[in-house]
Amino acid sequence: MINVTLRQMRYFEALAQHRHFGRAADACAVSQPALSVQIKELEEALGVQLVERGARQVRLTSLGKTWQAGYAVFCDPLMSWASWRGRPGRGWPGGCGSG
Repeated sequence: MINVTLRQMRYFEALAQHRHFGRAADACAVSQPALSVQIKELEEALGVQLVERGARQVRLTSLGKTWQAGYAVFCDPLMSWASWRGRPGRGWPGGCGSG
């Protein structure tokens, strides 16, 4: 069974956007080692390499690019729901009522 967390997915998205572990960690308000560990655990859970780690830059592998494209389809709505869930009575983001 594949065990991937939303945190790992958010961290991967930040890394894909910034192409740098330090800047991605800053964007996620975590330490660089913590972000690095989560990315490594994500890759291990999936059994694939998502990023190529260079001395100064991170490049997405072809699978990493595919994973990033899927993020917007799956995670953006899920993150909106998670944010909305904590705001009872305000309605669903985008205008739908909650009841």
